[in-house]
Amino acid sequence: MVQKTMVQTYRQNKNLSSVILHVGFDAKKAVSNLTGIGNYSRRCINALAGSVQMFLFTTSKGKEDATAQLTEHATFIYPPHILRFGLLRELWRDLLICFSIKQSGIDVYHGLSNELPFGIQYTGCKSIVTIHDLIFIHYPHTYSLLQRHVLLRKTRHACKVADRVIAISQQTKHDLMKLYHVPEEKISVVYQSVNIPLFSTRARFADSRNQRTIRSATKIYPLCRHHRAKKKPTDRA
Repeated sequence: MVQKTMVQTYRQNKNLSSVILHVGFDAKKAVSNLTGIGNYSRRCINALAGSVQMFLFTTSKGKEDATAQLTEHATFIYPPHILRFGLLRELWRDLLICFSIKQSGIDVYHGLSNELPFGIQYTGCKSIVTIHDLIFIHYPHTYSLLQRHVLLRKTRHACKVADRVIAISQQTKHDLMKLYHVPEEKISVVYQSVNIPLFSTRARFADSRNQRTIRSATKIYPLCRHHRAKKKPTDRA
């Protein structure tokens, strides 16, 4: 993972090989989303469990089904009580969170879903952002005018101020270089992870014909199941 490499590089540059680093995550999707971005966020967080001190920044406690999948070796950080309602909590997540990041002594902050807080570059910590796609540009009709404006601004800002940009596919990397002019050397392509236990056992098929068909196949093909929505670029696959 790029975040692991970045943590190791940071330690070497700062001569902190024996020091436990403080790594912060934008955990909004990790605690509330049970599909793609939520799964990605939880796996990124869990991958570093035990090797760094983790801080999960989120505006709410989220869903129990989601938080139950997160490592116990993490500290949750919420906005002040007065900022936990309505638009105020989004203001905290987009801007005021920088005060919490600085107070927590975060060394590396990872925006897991296309955005970084405004002002992150002044907190003194390194930053990584994962860009999943630019569907709001390719399929603008699937978003409202306000949604497109917000996504365009947040994504552009994140790509500009991040020390490292993670793209989850070569297509996303190409889009970032073409549409946002992000330097190629700033982007790392890290494909989505899979649930290892799910694929570690041999599948059992009731139909013997299916078994014969699979055994006679000359190639192995990955099967990806996802939530289908109008904004999903399935026609580009």
